[in-house]
Amino acid sequence: MALKDFQDEDFENVLKRPAFCQEKHHEKEALKFFCKICEIAICKACALSDHEGHTKILLEEAANKSKIQVKSFIELQKKEAQQKRNKITQLVEGCRQTQEQAATVTRNAQKFKEMAFTLIENKPESVIYQ
Repeated sequence: MALKDFQDEDFENVLKRPAFCQEKHHEKEALKFFCKICEIAICKACALSDHEGHTKILLEEAANKSKIQVKSFIELQKKEAQQKRNKITQLVEGCRQTQEQAATVTRNAQKFKEMAFTLIENKPESVIYQ
């Protein structure tokens, strides 16, 4: 089936399809458990042999815990991103205000210069003698 022809339920079916053990002689064993010590998915045979004495939980339970952690992490990242966007917005606004103030100072300085030159041109003797 072409990927473009997949429906939402098709994706769910693929995701729910059992994964099988990669260990030699366990290829037909579905992964059912999660070894908390080794942090890997394991089949029943592995649980009884290679991971005997290790703390194990059902794979679905481990997946649900991981989903919760991932969702929590994503939410935290979203909040941090929003805080950074807010900070950028504040900085942009501060820059805009600073540019406006600089333009006002420049205009005022230009006006002062023009007034000073006008005064000097109109009464040069008063500037020289004072």
